[in-house]
Amino acid sequence: MTKNAGEIYDTVWGESIDTLFSDSLKVHIAGIRKKLGKDCIETVVGFGYMIA
Repeated sequence: MTKNAGEIYDTVWGESIDTLFSDSLKVHIAGIRKKLGKDCIETVVGFGYMIA
């Protein structure tokens, strides 16, 4: 029986790969905001991020 990456993440961490990617993206966005200022990137709920 073979499993794809999403199934392995779900089995090991109990989360989908989309959740892990989302958390990783949030960390990177936070780093950019720290370097460039809080107002440079705006969060658009239900859509993503927008450079102001």
